[in-house]
Amino acid sequence: MRAHLSYVSPRRRAQRTAELLELGCKEKLPWQERRADGDADIRTQATVQITEDIREWDYGDYEGLTSPQIREKRKEMGQGSWDIWKDGCPGGEYDEDRTCWESIQLTVAVDHQRMLPGDWTV
Repeated sequence: MRAHLSYVSPRRRAQRTAELLELGCKEKLPWQERRADGDADIRTQATVQITEDIREWDYGDYEGLTSPQIREKRKEMGQGSWDIWKDGCPGGEYDEDRTCWESIQLTVAVDHQRMLPGDWTV
């Protein structure tokens, strides 16, 4: 029997995306109190695991805002335009932090793939 494992970020938006995919897992998703669908909807024995290893960019003070909203907020504060690659995210990450983090996480993902039998998705 092949092991099936899907990873999801701890960020709420990533977990919501997993819900929208309607994977049909036998077990409830880790952040849910109970399985959302009935037994007839089970399509896989896969389990979902939350891991920091694939978390998205930390937007800090900009979390939950769209790019136009961020630009407007910066304009109101007299800070001018916004480019995530140049300006980063106050209270969150900057490009230099992210580049280092992504290098580390790529190594971790490759190690996970080597350790786990069967199929896995990120």
